[in-house]
Amino acid sequence: MFYSLAGSAIRRFFSGLADITRLGLSPYEVWRDILDTNHASVGEALDAYIETLRELRAGLTSAEMAERFDAANRFAASLRNNPPKT
Repeated sequence: MFYSLAGSAIRRFFSGLADITRLGLSPYEVWRDILDTNHASVGEALDAYIETLRELRAGLTSAEMAERFDAANRFAASLRNNPPKT
């Protein structure tokens, strides 16, 4: 499934795809205990993510999409303008 993207799609989305798959570089052994301990929370987070994706899919051509992009832009800007203190 993960490798079924056509070569041109991978090239087109490479930069963003590389960013969002960064956790995939971690070996399973790192995540095994995390997932075992937190499987309920991980499942809830995945369910919420799937529901959000369904909403996005249903509203691809709606005026609400502009509002979602505006909110995402504000969120991304706030992350960049207020980095966590170390």
